[in-house]
Amino acid sequence: MASALRVSKTAPAQVIFVSSDDELLGAVKVEGLDPLDPRRLDALNNLRRLRE
Repeated sequence: MASALRVSKTAPAQVIFVSSDDELLGAVKVEGLDPLDPRRLDALNNLRRLRE
């Protein structure tokens, strides 16, 4: 997650954090990154939404 935070501060594009770890996904939300859980049935739809 530290790398994703560093990238999100310097990258002009949106950073989407992909993980299936519930604790990590919760921490990502707190830090303001966009989480994507690939286990969810709506993961592909969520990815499309995040890419808009």
